[in-house]
Amino acid sequence: MSRANSPAAPQGNNENPQVAGNFGAAMRRPRDENVPPPAAQPPQIRQRTEGGPNWTMDSKVRDVLLEDYAGLRDMTVNDFIQKFVGGTFAVAEAENVRMPIFVQSPEDYILDARLLGRVRGTDEFKTVKTAIDLSEKVDYLDEKEISTLSQWEEKGKGEIREFVGPVARGRLDAAVIAAKRAEKRAAQASDGAVYLEGVYDSIYNAKWSYVMSGYDEEPLGMKVFDGRPPHMWTEEEVDINPLPANLDARVPERPYGLEIFVLTSEKGWPYNRFALDDAEICWENFKHVYIRREIMRVWYIIQRGLQGRWVEKADITPRHIVIGTPGIGKSYGVGSFLLHSLLHFHEGMFDVVAYFTDGIAYLIYNKKPGEEGRVEEYEDVKAAVRVIAALVFKKKKGHIIVDICKNAQTPPDGLPVHAWGVTLLTSPDEAHFHHWSKDKRDVGIIINCDDVRDMKAFVAWTKLSVASGYAALDEEAQARIVEELENEWETIKSRINVVGPVPRCVYNSAGYTKRVSQAKKMITSINGDNKSHYEDIMGKIADWRNDKVTHRLVKIVRVRDAGESVDEYRCRPLSVCIGNAIFFKLLAIDVEKMAICQVTMSDESAAANVFESRALLSLLFPRVFKVIAENLKYLQRPGGLEEKRCILNDMAPQQLRLIGQKALPATHQQPIDNCEYMVLYRPATGNEPVVDGFFFVEGRFRRNRDGAAPPTTPNIAVLLQVTKSERHPTTTDKVKKFRENMARYFSDWGAFSRNMVWEMIYINSVNGGVITRWQLCDGDNPAEAADMWRNMAQYQVTLREEMQGQLMRAYRDECWYRDAPLLAMEPAPQPRNEQAGAQGG
Repeated sequence: MSRANSPAAPQGNNENPQVAGNFGAAMRRPRDENVPPPAAQPPQIRQRTEGGPNWTMDSKVRDVLLEDYAGLRDMTVNDFIQKFVGGTFAVAEAENVRMPIFVQSPEDYILDARLLGRVRGTDEFKTVKTAIDLSEKVDYLDEKEISTLSQWEEKGKGEIREFVGPVARGRLDAAVIAAKRAEKRAAQASDGAVYLEGVYDSIYNAKWSYVMSGYDEEPLGMKVFDGRPPHMWTEEEVDINPLPANLDARVPERPYGLEIFVLTSEKGWPYNRFALDDAEICWENFKHVYIRREIMRVWYIIQRGLQGRWVEKADITPRHIVIGTPGIGKSYGVGSFLLHSLLHFHEGMFDVVAYFTDGIAYLIYNKKPGEEGRVEEYEDVKAAVRVIAALVFKKKKGHIIVDICKNAQTPPDGLPVHAWGVTLLTSPDEAHFHHWSKDKRDVGIIINCDDVRDMKAFVAWTKLSVASGYAALDEEAQARIVEELENEWETIKSRINVVGPVPRCVYNSAGYTKRVSQAKKMITSINGDNKSHYEDIMGKIADWRNDKVTHRLVKIVRVRDAGESVDEYRCRPLSVCIGNAIFFKLLAIDVEKMAICQVTMSDESAAANVFESRALLSLLFPRVFKVIAENLKYLQRPGGLEEKRCILNDMAPQQLRLIGQKALPATHQQPIDNCEYMVLYRPATGNEPVVDGFFFVEGRFRRNRDGAAPPTTPNIAVLLQVTKSERHPTTTDKVKKFRENMARYFSDWGAFSRNMVWEMIYINSVNGGVITRWQLCDGDNPAEAADMWRNMAQYQVTLREEMQGQLMRAYRDECWYRDAPLLAMEPAPQPRNEQAGAQGG
């Protein structure tokens, strides 16, 4: 056989637009011709199929498998090279065979190795080779009496699936999915309902598991069990409603026991559209919803309303609006558990539960004697509303769940809210429900964010549950899982500390990184025009703002007014980190404003005005704190011989920074667990005896005059008192009260304060008197109070003279809060195994 040489083809011809116009992108990916396609290929082929032919269940298997081959079957070698490679004719006319013959032995027709390599490298060459193999599969399926997609779905199992291989079964499976979707769209186009096979049983018979705490020998102290919890939380256990005054009080640590329980539906839940068409679309974790105490509280309240209306026959139709911070799992956790519970309510009393979410409606028909349960889906929400109206006319009992989300911002019109109960799941944005709920006597239910133990339990469940396969692993593999679990939990804890307890933002690194970026952007955007709202947030009096800023920085916390049982809420920063960030930004705005006013005001006056209004909080700026530390003057004790150095003068410049600020617990609030170093503590009320604030410093920073460390280094408490007076005496009774308060403020005060060294700093303003002498403490009883004061070193700083210029420069630098703790908001490291999906909504 004569063979011809040919010049090498020009570069880049595999990107020829003619090729792109005729063949799907999924077929243009280079791969070794002797290696079968990877397992990920079928979803890619599925995408191509959806954008191509309109398959039906009667479509021919031959057409599906040989779809891409149609234009190549009769093409000759020279035509192929001209169209897909380029260059001159490669073979003589006598050897210009059809491509199916050529691909079986191409080296017999082309001598030029480079050209042959380019021909073999084209996707079209591989398509022809694949098609030859697929033609054999078509013949095989014909022998098995499988010629249509419906026959493939029915008979294409076991040995037949194995024989046809991954390419053929991937294409056929994808075509079946496309055909079913087309049928579904056709049904919806005529207002018809689509029956979702197997979904009802999956929801109704959802599997239970639960997590218990108090197992010291188990990972994270948690143990996972299958089945229903033997003891569920009572209403009293979950109904925690602080008064507004106790909004930031620490809730007493709950005893060990049931932390969460998990419901597993193999078909998923309404929030993720039941993982329709393909299990690959549904991430594994989206089968599971974890139920925490706050969700159980919601159910208890709704259950009382249902009991009154349907069992006790009260003339009140229950309508509830469940309001929570975006991203905490209202749609996923509350909606899913509510649906499951409604189907089981009072031995299956309800005939139907309607569920509206994301522009889709589901009617879940409960099983009855002689009638199977079923789920119908409506893409036309109005059609679903009409069906519900017909069911009401037939005296059917039901309940409606409306999930407010991106594609459904308000409840649908025409719902029979007076006949069936309705539960609305929404963020605090009143635009979603204000007009709809007016005059309907709806009950608002506020759901708080997860607490840390809820989230810890869920992380433990993902690694230790039966679904994870942990119990079946050998000892070495289990040890690896435990290590991964502990690392993952530490990472998630660090994320919670930064962005708050929002599952959507902490269970995977992508969501976390995105939220950190959004939070930084929103905090930076705070300015003189909008700062008042954030000042209200910090003051615990703010309402929700219906904009994109709020929910990235703020959570809602449930409170109650004295004597009232109605749920209300207050806005609080999502985390201490975000709260500090907002504070620094607000302070920076004030400083910047004062700097602008400096045009008509001296440095002395500008700096003094800022410091007088926010004296203690200004110390949170490292540069300002450093200026104060450098200008301290020692107040000589009567009879004292030598000057004592303040601990701040012993510290290196990089150590002179407060890391944050915390309010001390008010009366009847829980104490703070641990004293923290370099945290500014401020009284909850303005009547704290002796001091306006204080912070603790580690004793290891103390140095003798020669620079050496002393033999003992007890902790140091630095007390702060801002005053305009030239004297500020106290009494032993006040000191005694202060000592008692300190013991109440901190759980570990006894151990932490052992041999405590005390220092006092008096801060005088520029427009008042100046303290120049050691301040006295009247009285000798109790002796402990008198001794404490007698041994206390006192210092003073006055906002005068050259210090004003230093302060103003420090304030100007801090306007951009370059060193503020806020921008320590950096993405935490990613654990080795992220959660498959973050529960949020």
